[in-house]
Amino acid sequence: MLIDFLISLLKVLGEPQRMKILRILASNRDQKLCVTDIAKILHLTQPAVTKHIKIMKKTGFITSVREGKRVHYQVDLPMLEYYKKVFEDTYPKGFYPCPYNLQCDQCPERETCA
Repeated sequence: MLIDFLISLLKVLGEPQRMKILRILASNRDQKLCVTDIAKILHLTQPAVTKHIKIMKKTGFITSVREGKRVHYQVDLPMLEYYKKVFEDTYPKGFYPCPYNLQCDQCPERETCA
């Protein structure tokens, strides 16, 4: 369901350090950044950054490229554009009453409704 998808995205974005990682990667697209680089910028441990990156990769916010022993991370711009479109398409629905009285199991639009 769309609502579950949106909730999973918001959980990722709801963590301040992940938002910072996203901003670091998005604002440094011309640089190759690894966990060590991000950890230094944020003054976090490498395991903490690795944990956040794992969650962000799972939801498609970032991608990775291995070069030798290092793994470099970058923002997945096409995926971010897709997420932006999903939010933009869903936002207006919040201002209209649900014709099914929020009984999602009865709604024929449950897969695209939020």
